[in-house]
Amino acid sequence: MAYKKLFEPGRIGGLTIRNRAVMSPMGTDLADIRGNATPRLIAYYTERAKGGIGLIINEYTGVDDVDSIPTQHNLRMAQDYNVQEAEELTRSVHAYGAKIFAQLHHGGATSKSAFTGRQNLSPSGVPMAPGARCPGR
Repeated sequence: MAYKKLFEPGRIGGLTIRNRAVMSPMGTDLADIRGNATPRLIAYYTERAKGGIGLIINEYTGVDDVDSIPTQHNLRMAQDYNVQEAEELTRSVHAYGAKIFAQLHHGGATSKSAFTGRQNLSPSGVPMAPGARCPGR
């Protein structure tokens, strides 16, 4: 086998992962409008766990739903009401032997004022992309 190490257990600190296959984070926008994991989002990640991936790093998970909402359906862990479905997502992935990490995120300058009703927050006035508005300007 050309990639023998890929299928051996790996460790990150005290955590053992069944293999070294890692799913990188990518946005699905399958959460509900309040940022909760939906059955469809849970099924999406569960299928990857069933397929044998060792570690899933889920999509950008918002930590603030006042100033940071980049899309209408991004996953969030900003309120107590987000916890139950996040726990269900974790249980479902663990049931198939995979581990899951949350990619914590604050939208900053990429947040959408149309969703928050507030001016974007950013550590600088540098636009995120050519032609984009600078936060606070």
